[in-house]
Amino acid sequence: LAIFLGMIAIQDAPATELARTGSVVGVVMLADHTPVAGAVVRITRGSRHLETQSDRNGHFGFRRVPQGRSVISASDGRHGTRQLIGVRAGDVTRVRLVIR
Repeated sequence: LAIFLGMIAIQDAPATELARTGSVVGVVMLADHTPVAGAVVRITRGSRHLETQSDRNGHFGFRRVPQGRSVISASDGRHGTRQLIGVRAGDVTRVRLVIR
């Protein structure tokens, strides 16, 4: 019985965590609206961070981002930008990051 309850707790943990997450999608571009391929995009909240790169059209996406306020940043190696975003559980947050 103790093992069975332990297994239920382990299976329920990811579902509970997913219920408190959202997605973030967007594009990285220059001021003239040119997409930036290969930009490093990072979401930071406290000491935790998620990181990805933009594709050849400047698009990027994150799944399972914890709900709440975070800082999102993008850098092409020479220039960068950052802004505050709010992520709501179950929602998709759309972001346009302009590198200057």
